[in-house]
Amino acid sequence: MKNYYKGRDDGLGNRVEEILKLEEYCDKTGETCEYYWNNNTPNKNRRYVNRLKCKNVKITLESPTSEHTIINNQISKCIKFPQKLKHIIEYERPLRTNLSYVAIHVRSTDKLLNRGPDEFTKEVLEKNLEYLIKYIATSDHKNLAITSDNEVICHHIMQLLKGFNFVSPFKDYISDPIYRDYFTLVYATEVYMCPKFSSYATTASILGGNKLNCFQNTGETVLSRYNANVRFID
Repeated sequence: MKNYYKGRDDGLGNRVEEILKLEEYCDKTGETCEYYWNNNTPNKNRRYVNRLKCKNVKITLESPTSEHTIINNQISKCIKFPQKLKHIIEYERPLRTNLSYVAIHVRSTDKLLNRGPDEFTKEVLEKNLEYLIKYIATSDHKNLAITSDNEVICHHIMQLLKGFNFVSPFKDYISDPIYRDYFTLVYATEVYMCPKFSSYATTASILGGNKLNCFQNTGETVLSRYNANVRFID
């Protein structure tokens, strides 16, 4: 029988989280798994072409057959050993950069609906973003990469941090912005996550083995189930 996991029809960060847990399962059991890349969602913004390459997990668009064993209930709810997962998932083609930079990821759009502890209000976004900009302005960082689901926010940050060198290491290599931003976070030396939790930024920091800088209110979220290398900055 072949192990099969039915993936969520969700954002890229949530999908990577599931695959990371599967990789831990494979490492523990010595088995391999198939992961169903679920694009069966009415939300067009949650349908992605798979561009990921994994160590033990085969990503598939095929439905399970009688030869498969569904293992969703056997997978841990938490990532237990993030230090063993560095670069265990990569982009479909080899990536390389000689740039040393820190990356900022600002989440807005649907998170502004404030439907639970992982989301937030516009006031929280504005307050934490203002704090982050002031914090970065007094740092010794030189190269910054700005990623966000809102281009207006990216331009706003760059206008207020004009003394820094803004970089996009994979601009000419990865055409799809969802993957370009994601692997920009992976290959950063540090990630700043604003204003609260984002599985996108958190899983990227785990894959990159880098520090995840965030705000104290992020501790109210599901961040603890990732066991990321977290540092609170306020």
